[in-house]
Amino acid sequence: MRKNNMKTPKEKEIIIKQYINGESTTKLADEFNVSRRQIYRWLKNYEEKGFDGLISNTGKASTHHKNMGLYLRKPKSREEELEIELMKKDIEIARLKKGYAVKIDEYKNKYTIKSLCEYMSVSRSGYYKWKYRQEYPTTKMISRQSDINLIKEIHKKHPSHGYRWINTYARNKYGVIWSDNYVHLCCKYENIKSQGKHYQWKKPNEEHKTFNNLVWNGWKYLSRPYEVIVSDMTAFKVKGIYYELTLYFDAWNKEIIGYGLVSRKGDTKSYYDGLNQVLIKIKEEQIEEPIILHTDQGAVYSSTPYNNLLNEFNIQRSMSRAGTPTDNPVNESLNGWIKEELFIDFNLKHSNDVSNLIKLYIDYYNYERPSYALNYKTPIQYKIESGF
Repeated sequence: MRKNNMKTPKEKEIIIKQYINGESTTKLADEFNVSRRQIYRWLKNYEEKGFDGLISNTGKASTHHKNMGLYLRKPKSREEELEIELMKKDIEIARLKKGYAVKIDEYKNKYTIKSLCEYMSVSRSGYYKWKYRQEYPTTKMISRQSDINLIKEIHKKHPSHGYRWINTYARNKYGVIWSDNYVHLCCKYENIKSQGKHYQWKKPNEEHKTFNNLVWNGWKYLSRPYEVIVSDMTAFKVKGIYYELTLYFDAWNKEIIGYGLVSRKGDTKSYYDGLNQVLIKIKEEQIEEPIILHTDQGAVYSSTPYNNLLNEFNIQRSMSRAGTPTDNPVNESLNGWIKEELFIDFNLKHSNDVSNLIKLYIDYYNYERPSYALNYKTPIQYKIESGF
């Protein structure tokens, strides 16, 4: 049976006094057909304001508000219309109900709650329910706030990533079990957004004459390590110093298997340093299966000295079409993510030791960074679990 909470102030005072004299809230709730929670609210108001605290003004505008006459749907004069327009500009409406309620609470002394709720399409009962929950949060709300604090901590450290990556990182690092949808809602609740950039697809150009594209759209059909190795160079500046970073990836598990860093424009040393690291690993792991080395049409990648280093190995050359980064999607996408992480998450622009920071990052990338393409496993974890 639905409880009737509509009691006069005198009836409320009788209930409160019986409770103070030792009567249980359960018995009082049954006797007067009210909820125990309502009794506690009346008690709090009575302790703060006495009998006046038991007088309910819910849904009623104060004399000050009545004199203002500010009801947003039907302004009575041009002056009130201008005041309403000013209020609309004054209030920046959030997208979530939480945002509406916060704004209503912020402006309730300036405008009527009825007017604010009407303007924002929020019921007054919904607003008062939110108000009550702020004072008496549920266990679920407390747990959610704890989760949000952890999500904000991860986002602060890795702001270039989205909610799916945050969820995987939290599961791997802290052992928490969330769904992607739950983390997405928490991120929306706190307006947490990835600071990463998005890139547009460009129309492909003609294929290179020297080395054909041997991979094409076969990236997702790779079945083993070192089946396809990709490489590209990316450039950046730190404290006015120009750097070129050349990376070599295993396209199968996205692992960085070689890299080179130089601080002089056009220096080819980074290409050869990275390639030598790759060739050493191929020797150490005794890879006998055919390997494809896929790159763009850069001058170094096309040069005879560079390709002569591959003669002793079972390596075939493959090249993207001119001006077509989409022919090497693995390298292009990872280069973009890596630069964003270096500058946003690892604060590369303020580093005094770029070389050491790059080395530390590559170790983090291979052993700690979850990858979406690997079902949010790290490259080394994916390799081990695949039996290699």
